[in-house]
Amino acid sequence: MNLVLTIAGFDPSGKAGILRDVSIISALGASAQAVPTALTIQDSSQGYGFDAITPELFERMLSILIAQRKPDAVKIGMVPNIALAECIAHYIAPLRIPIVYDTVFSTTDGCTLVEKNMEFEIFRIVSAISTVITPNIPEASLLSGIAHKTDDFEQKVFAIFSKFGVNAMLLKGGHSQKNDVCDSLFTKGKEICIYTRPRLNHEIRGTGCALSSALATFLAMEKSLPQAFYDTEKTIDKLLR
Repeated sequence: MNLVLTIAGFDPSGKAGILRDVSIISALGASAQAVPTALTIQDSSQGYGFDAITPELFERMLSILIAQRKPDAVKIGMVPNIALAECIAHYIAPLRIPIVYDTVFSTTDGCTLVEKNMEFEIFRIVSAISTVITPNIPEASLLSGIAHKTDDFEQKVFAIFSKFGVNAMLLKGGHSQKNDVCDSLFTKGKEICIYTRPRLNHEIRGTGCALSSALATFLAMEKSLPQAFYDTEKTIDKLLR
């Protein structure tokens, strides 16, 4: 079986984080491993805070796992501080495998998931080793400094991210005001893949975690990034129901 490693926060409600990731990876027929970056304090609807895993404990867990077997792909979610970001880069970059980075900085209700004012430095470190990043519209706006209502928002955001060495970006469109969800994939070669699907008629937390872990799973199967994107988009709603 293909092996996908998820590095993310532990949400005890199971709605997001590594519990959500593992459920998606398993549903797609791959084997999952998980190393937590933090323990979050959450219920099914609200976040209250987090405690980061110590760098020493995190490094030990991560190094032992990858020494036994190299994963076929990695999904990275919540990275709460620079120390963990640097540890991830040190151990994961040399593996030369697909890396999906979901730029998670807060819960759906706005509870912060990173140390104060560390978003940009964490992003710089982790995005530099990633195959593809998967920000939603507010995250892309925060990181790029471009208002989401700007004309050609997607292209302008990716142009800025490219200056930081970002190879590809899957921009999640769930926060738009459109009736349908339109996700867009941008690659270094300016290739653009767009997929539109009906918006679900109920709120689901952890959709970003699910999408990024599904993408990592399809990449672990040695599919091209565009094909992994389309396969993810075609199956994600079924996995969330």
